[in-house]
Formats: sequence, C-alpha cells, structure tokens
Amino acid sequence: MLLRLWFAGEASQVAAIRHLFTFSGEGIFFIARLLFGLIAPLIFGYMIRETVKLHSTQSATGILYAAVIFVILGEAFSKFIFYFMNLPV
Repeated sequence: MLLRLWFAGEASQVAAIRHLFTFSGEGIFFIARLLFGLIAPLIFGYMIRETVKLHSTQSATGILYAAVIFVILGEAFSKFIFYFMNLPV
C-alpha cells in the first residue's frame, strides 16, 4: 500500500511517506510499529514454537502473552500513524 502511494500518490502523500522513513517526528513511530508490531512477534513466535517442542507449554503461554502485548503496541502505533498522518499502514 505504501509503495503504491509512493509511486502514484499525490505530492503531499509522497512527502509524508518519505518522512516516515526518517528518525525524526512520526518516523520514530513507524519504526516502532515495524519493530513492536511485526518483527518482535515473529521472533516471539519462533521462541514459542521452540518452547513447545521442549514440551514446556506453561513457558510458551507466557511468551505468547508477551507476543500479544507487542502486537497490541504495534497496532497502537499504527493507529497513531493512520489518524495523525492520514496514511494507511
């Protein structure tokens, strides 16, 4: 979605998307959204899988709860970007 707006969007949308990939302003929220909402749950998913292989389901449940918290944080950052920058993320 962002790539389509980057190439075929209006000039204001393209400028806003370029601003997302910087470490200032709303760019920090986009990077946090990627880290907390996408990358961390993938890592935790792998950790859960390996923990279940060891037949330690109680520990896997704790890691699963942490992964859910990361997903909720990522969605909160996504809503911030959507409402304050008017960009679908």
